[in-house]
Amino acid sequence: MTSLPPGVTRYPRSAGRVGRPFHPVFDPALVAVVVVGGLVLALADSVPVRTVLLALGVGLVLPPLTWALHWLVRIVVCVAALVVALAIDSSVHLLGATAVFFWIICVFSGLIVLSGLVQRRRRLQRLASAEGAPPSGRDPGSSDAGFMATWDDADYDYEMADPDLETVLDAVRALDGRERTYVSVFRGRGRLDVGGDARTDLVVQHTRNRVVWGTVCDPTQPDPVEDKAARTGTRTSVVYGRQSMTVHRYRLTTLAWAEQAVRVWVTTGERDQTLPWWDSSANWPAPRPVLFKATGG
Repeated sequence: MTSLPPGVTRYPRSAGRVGRPFHPVFDPALVAVVVVGGLVLALADSVPVRTVLLALGVGLVLPPLTWALHWLVRIVVCVAALVVALAIDSSVHLLGATAVFFWIICVFSGLIVLSGLVQRRRRLQRLASAEGAPPSGRDPGSSDAGFMATWDDADYDYEMADPDLETVLDAVRALDGRERTYVSVFRGRGRLDVGGDARTDLVVQHTRNRVVWGTVCDPTQPDPVEDKAARTGTRTSVVYGRQSMTVHRYRLTTLAWAEQAVRVWVTTGERDQTLPWWDSSANWPAPRPVLFKATGG
């Protein structure tokens, strides 16, 4: 195994990434409250016991029981069981609005629980594949990820809790837009992302709340927000977060400024106000890689 800097953990790409559950607010207690509330409503409206039992068994209980199956087998089993159960239920009596509503509650609650179980299994598999430092157990997709950094190469995903500045800067300098495509530094809800090719163009984005994103911009280029002619004529392609993206040159920067942004963020937890930033808005959202959705970005 290639030696790693102290404190760095890496995971083989084959271990996959751990995304957020089917519902961004996966709370077993909340699911239980919703199901119990639906059950009380169904019984109060005299929904037949057959319907209640079928909805609970096929909609709520069956999906989580299939968590260990291959995803395709899981879909076939759940869909087939749902079709058969609905056929049986509707053949006995006409389903009323409350019965349909209870079915919907059970099915969606079952899917939410299933998603949580699948994500838990993936997380355990990923942790078991870790090399280097022991996994920190921190979740970048949570409301508070703590202080940590993540980056990638062709074969591995890397993470470091309470990251060392030089280790993060080395990862930024190694970005090549092919195998190494991003570096992310998290501080609670805040994060700083760098992507692209360190030899040419880099994207540097920062947020305090994962809603509004600031991008280090190139003041020598025309601003596409203010200059309509620049909206189509000054674009270039960069690989950011393992995704090829077309970005206005105004929103690209150099390695020197990327290092400066990283240095200030890692050492102070603040955005470097000496750099030129462009902040996103509802009309002008910041381009974000799909990969980052798994970590709330």
